[in-house]
Amino acid sequence: LKHGASLGVKDLYGGRQPPFFANPIFRRAFVEKQAEAPESTSSPKKRKRGQAEEEPLWKRFKGDLSLRCKGPSVMTQWAYQNEVVPDETIPEEKCNEILAENDDFKVIVPPPEATARIRVLEREFALDHADCLRGHPMHLAMAPDEWADFSGVPVNEADAHKLIYNLLKKGSDTQSLICCVEKSSGCIRGYLHLGYFNDQTLDLAYLKVQREFQRRGIASLMLEGGVRLARQHH
Repeated sequence: LKHGASLGVKDLYGGRQPPFFANPIFRRAFVEKQAEAPESTSSPKKRKRGQAEEEPLWKRFKGDLSLRCKGPSVMTQWAYQNEVVPDETIPEEKCNEILAENDDFKVIVPPPEATARIRVLEREFALDHADCLRGHPMHLAMAPDEWADFSGVPVNEADAHKLIYNLLKKGSDTQSLICCVEKSSGCIRGYLHLGYFNDQTLDLAYLKVQREFQRRGIASLMLEGGVRLARQHH
């Protein structure tokens, strides 16, 4: 919204509005968050005797999984799952074609061995969406499953791993997945999921950079590599 986005935008397929903004409660919560004034040091107004307290917005939301949500920590726990996923090192021999590079990073089509690492970044991608409303009562209204579904990320781990692995192993005529690898460590620091619908249209479906490596030009580098890959295939 800050950069000129419209709440009335419709997608290319069925003329549907994005699910987040199509729901009036979501839309109201997001607009309230954007227009939120800085916290005041003055004490809050006291309720008058006999005046009913207004029900919080998140309690009025009737999402299927809302009753399971127990606060922001639940979403963070789902994203990282208290597990240590090693930074898979991509062997040099697996980097057959470099689509784009700079002094610190290079963009390649990852091998199937990168599936687990990409899945970790995929869950963090859903967490990024949830953090757009962090601090707002609406943030408590949705369970991790709902945030994942909203951002287009599979909830089930087995299904997610299978989808990523098959795309990297077998490839596809309509989509591709590329990643950015740190040269010094050989570790994946971001990924870009591309879709091809015709010879003239390239769909940038998902673009994710690891939080600790953002603002270092990785996204721009992956976009450059994605465009180059699309021109090679079409």
